[in-house]
Amino acid sequence: TAKTELAHSDFDTDDMRALVRIRLTGQASALAMSDRRNQTTPFMDLMPEAPQLQATIAPIQAETPVREGYTDLMTALIQSFLDGTFAQTSNLAEQKKIEKARRQNAAVLKQFYDILGIEHFTKLRQQDFHYYISTLTRLPKIYGRSAKDRALSVHELIERAENLPEDDVGLSPTTVNRNNTILGAFLKYARGRGIRPGEEIVLADLRITIDADERAARLAFTEEDIKQLAKHPIWTGCRSAQRRNEPGNLIIKDGLYWGPILAATSGARREEIMALSVSEVIVDHPIPHVLIQPNEKRRLKNTSSERCVPIHSRLIELGFMDYVTSMAQTGETDLFPELRPGSATETYGNVFYKPWKTALDQQLGEDAHRKTFHSFRHRAITVLRHDATFDKACVQDLVGHKHKDET
Repeated sequence: TAKTELAHSDFDTDDMRALVRIRLTGQASALAMSDRRNQTTPFMDLMPEAPQLQATIAPIQAETPVREGYTDLMTALIQSFLDGTFAQTSNLAEQKKIEKARRQNAAVLKQFYDILGIEHFTKLRQQDFHYYISTLTRLPKIYGRSAKDRALSVHELIERAENLPEDDVGLSPTTVNRNNTILGAFLKYARGRGIRPGEEIVLADLRITIDADERAARLAFTEEDIKQLAKHPIWTGCRSAQRRNEPGNLIIKDGLYWGPILAATSGARREEIMALSVSEVIVDHPIPHVLIQPNEKRRLKNTSSERCVPIHSRLIELGFMDYVTSMAQTGETDLFPELRPGSATETYGNVFYKPWKTALDQQLGEDAHRKTFHSFRHRAITVLRHDATFDKACVQDLVGHKHKDET
């Protein structure tokens, strides 16, 4: 090219080197001004003997970051699920409920992890879930009550169950299905974060069908049960505040006395009654009533549970309104202050339960099987539903049921 453009060919070695430098300088300047994304080859053939080179752009291999909380490690994912699902709240009653649910979920997921021993969530298969559910049917019905029992591994508990009567082995279908539901929530949490098990998991296939007998696990009190309960020293006279189960001349009108009567005449739930505030009993109204509503001590089961419940005339005859007035005059805020929990994990209903269960067993003996405080509620609903003068919707409103379903 130089010979053609300059019209002579008398170039020595130094001239050629100078021409190459000029050519390279021009090439560099042109490259700097060009769109390099469209440039596939540099200027070639500067000299006939120069080898041709192919310019390539290596693709950038960007490493996908592993974000916090997105690991498939079971222990970390379980912790992330618990922290993300059960958030703190300023409402004390709601917080108690949240903490209870968190403890229950944590216990089930720890049990699931201990039984399977699988470290990575992505390794889980349908057969692992089946193995877990089948293991629950081999555990003792009751375990973990003592420190010694809590120290046993799952496999040691199964060994202990092998020496128990058949009726004492296997968690109830209700408990198994509850655990199944918790696992479903855990799977959904992981799936929402793009973390999936090794194959599709169908938990519906592992649910246990509960027959009618199991559904009626808590029976309603009969008329004879009510008469027998009413003969207990709590209502006829006990020996002292510390000896409520022994006959005497002392009647103590507290939560243990009023609670069952309120339940029998209203169909209200245990915690709805025991955690009442004095201000929620409306005495200065043409129809005295109780406000069942969320308060700082407990939440309600659902929105339908919020309601007004008339106070039965028999309660008024027994002096219930006088009791409420006396509590207000002494400055009490709790209707039954002796049931106030001693710890954050307890409820008013928990404190009430032990003395109530003792009285129930004492009065009904073997007939107390499958009968609980909730049996008052069952009886109230049954009696009202069989009374033609009561409309079904009225009964639903009274006991806090959703319409169109469960009453």
